Amino acid sequence: MDVSISCTRDPDLWFDDGNIVIQVAPRLFRVHRSILALSSSFFRDMLAFPRAAEQDMYEDVPLVVLRDDDARDTAHFLKALYIPHYFLPPPASTTFQVIEGVLRMAHKYDVPALRRCALHHLSITFITDVDNLKTDPERTYDFDDTTEGDEGRMSELKAVIALAHDVGATWLLPSAYYDTMQFLVTELGAAHYWNGRQRRLTYEDLLVCLAGYKHMSKRSPIAMFTSMDIGCGGADCLVKRVSVLSEDDLRDCSEVPLTYWSAWLSDDGSQPGCHLCLEGMRILYHLWQADVWTHLPSYFNLPDWVDLLALMRRDLEGSPGV
Repeated sequence: MDVSISCTRDPDLWFDDGNIVIQVAPRLFRVHRSILALSSSFFRDMLAFPRAAEQDMYEDVPLVVLRDDDARDTAHFLKALYIPHYFLPPPASTTFQVIEGVLRMAHKYDVPALRRCALHHLSITFITDVDNLKTDPERTYDFDDTTEGDEGRMSELKAVIALAHDVGATWLLPSAYYDTMQFLVTELGAAHYWNGRQRRLTYEDLLVCLAGYKHMSKRSPIAMFTSMDIGCGGADCLVKRVSVLSEDDLRDCSEVPLTYWSAWLSDDGSQPGCHLCLEGMRILYHLWQADVWTHLPSYFNLPDWVDLLALMRRDLEGSPGV
């Protein structure tokens, strides 16, 4: 077989003593059968077959062509196999490109350890526990791009939603879908290029996001802050609470409803009303927050948390022998 002249050797993954060449256009990787077989049941089974007479060769070394893969993903995946500190679990830092590439390849070619490691990194940002919910999520990775601000965050969400579908990590979706509420429909429906790839929601995902937004809009906690049944029940406290609610609050709280009021209810002495009213609002808000989180998957047509958390444990902890 003639290797396309457009394919070039990857200088970091071309070992002179390698005994197999992998072609993922436009790159060639000369690696070792034993390394692939040790890490991946897919490659172990594939390489166990005796070499056929018609086996494709490259410079007297067996050639394997992976037609549907991305060379960038393959490079990250192979480096994770070969280089001890290239891809470590949290709290080690990495990049989104590495996570994406390793996760896609590790899922496709059955490398459980690398798949778990990649999902552990994503689990820090896309949480499954309301107690870890933050307006500005934590990350172990950077954006790998000059794109900043809302466009970078939106592209990140689109990329993670696609990844979650592709690798069967459904438990990432409630948090990712919820975070899309920060953006306009026109922005969610648009395509963006981020880290050299087009990022776009499918039509089905866009509908799910819109349905979730509709459900969430019906669960506003505003009413609890204007109730006479909170705290001392005094009219003066009620007037103070209502007076600090602005039109911006009514608009912006719909973008991040589960965290928008958290700072407002902090105990820094600037809150309206008396101590009893503040404590009453806190209690009601936390109850509301927990209830909305409990039902959040259903807003996006996903299984309930019991099933999602079981799937997460399987993905992050593995099963015996994995």
